[in-house]
Amino acid sequence: MPKPQTPLQSLVLLLAAATLSSIPSNIKIQYLSLGIGCTFHLNCLRDEVTMTTDILVRARAECVRDHHDLSEKWRQFLQVKLSASKIQSRLLKAAGMEWVLYLQEMWAIAESLDKSEHELREIQKSALLAIEAQCQRKLAGEITQSVATGTGTETSDKDT
Repeated sequence: MPKPQTPLQSLVLLLAAATLSSIPSNIKIQYLSLGIGCTFHLNCLRDEVTMTTDILVRARAECVRDHHDLSEKWRQFLQVKLSASKIQSRLLKAAGMEWVLYLQEMWAIAESLDKSEHELREIQKSALLAIEAQCQRKLAGEITQSVATGTGTETSDKDT
């Protein structure tokens, strides 16, 4: 079963189909418009990297109990950052390629960007869940403490 296309991949294919029919195969051309789409997507990925950094730093500060899991998420995050850097290099190298190779490379770059973006969202979700679990533990502890000290029973007496 074929993998569904992302909007970016669909745009790349549409632009490629529209322009390839009028271009002789022996001419080297830089398809800047296709590279611009991947560059824009890479910039969006960088924004996600910044947001993920903030989330992970907060999670590591607040969730000491989940240190091992968050260390693993941090390692995965660094791998995604490395992938983003490699994608940037691929974009820079693609500038002088022949059109057929360029299209293939842009397609592969778009897929790599999608994969990296998905991985970042999973890392964000895990870190946010750890933060929320820590918040719930803290609130449950405060409830238990307030009941133990009798502050929770004052409102119960008024209600009856």
